[in-house]
Parts: sequence; C-alpha cells; structure tokens
Amino acid sequence: MCATSRSRDAQATRAAMVQAAQRLFSERGYAQTGVREIAAEVGVDAALVNRYFGSKRQLFEACLIPRVDLPALFAKGAQGFGERMLGALLDKPSDDPNLMMMLLLAGRDAEVGSVAAELYERHFLQPLTQSLQGKHRRQRATLIALLITGFWMHRSVLVLPELRGSPDLTVRRWLGESLDALYQGGIVQPRVCSFL
Repeated sequence: MCATSRSRDAQATRAAMVQAAQRLFSERGYAQTGVREIAAEVGVDAALVNRYFGSKRQLFEACLIPRVDLPALFAKGAQGFGERMLGALLDKPSDDPNLMMMLLLAGRDAEVGSVAAELYERHFLQPLTQSLQGKHRRQRATLIALLITGFWMHRSVLVLPELRGSPDLTVRRWLGESLDALYQGGIVQPRVCSFL
C-alpha cells in the first residue's frame, strides 16, 4: 500500500473515531463513555484511539473543534456579517445536535467542563472579539454568541418548527439584522417580527 493510501485510510479512521465519539459523548457524557466503546463503534483496536489522539481527553477536544473556519469568517469584515454567520450555521453538518449536547453535558463534568469552556473561548469568543471595531467589543461578542448559540440550540436540539430546515425568512432577516447591528457597534432595537 502506498503512503498516500495509508494517509487516506488514517484520515478516514480518525474521522470515524471523532464521529463515533461525538455521538457517544453526546448521549452518555464524557465520564460514562470509554475508549473501548468508541473503538468498537468504528471496528478498530482501542490502542488506535491513543495512537491518533493521545488520550480520551484529547479526543474529546478534537470533537469540539469547530468545522467552520471562524477566524476567516470574522476577518471578512462587517459588511454582510449576519448573513455569512447564518449561512455557516445552516450549512454545518448533521452532527450539530451531538456537538451541542456534548457542550451541555460537558458543562456539568468537572474533568472536561473547563476544556469545553477554554475551546469555546479560544476558537470562538477571542477571534470574534478581535474582529470587532469600536467600543464594548467583548460585551458585543458575548451578545453575538448568545444569539448564535440560542439559534443553534433551537434549531438542532429543541428543533422549533420555525427553525427546522431553512428558517422562516422573517426570523432569518431579524437574526441577520441583529447580528449585523451588534457586529457594527450598534444596539439591537427590539421589534416585533411580522409573523407574531
């Protein structure tokens, strides 16, 4: 077998481990999920998990690293930020519910709760804050995060009918405008959506 084929096989096995771990971590939590169970889901020896990731904790970290290049998304500037952000969220893969449940369960786990919080800070809040201009950057980044995670939660876990699939156009427009206002340094003015 050539080196390229081996590399492809290793990448496929690694991706399968991450997918299996995401599902098990999201269903049982970190402490109740063993390396042997993850390996069995993929049909490989448990030693491969440590070989590819180093430890169960490092595998958990790999499961939480965003699939979207958020710093690149933020670096494109304020123009059209809301629509770009919504597009990235709507285009994310079908394992989103697993990722959200992993985050929720991790918050209650002493061993990895801090890991999830640190990754969220490093991969999302910090690059978002650094991309903002004007005053109150950290506060605005936090409000943007609240809107995004709330949308993600209600679309992938609680699955509100208005957010299933492609969201209602009025909801999408309101959310996009709210994200744009916060990104550009303004204040989100409350207004009633037309369908209410």
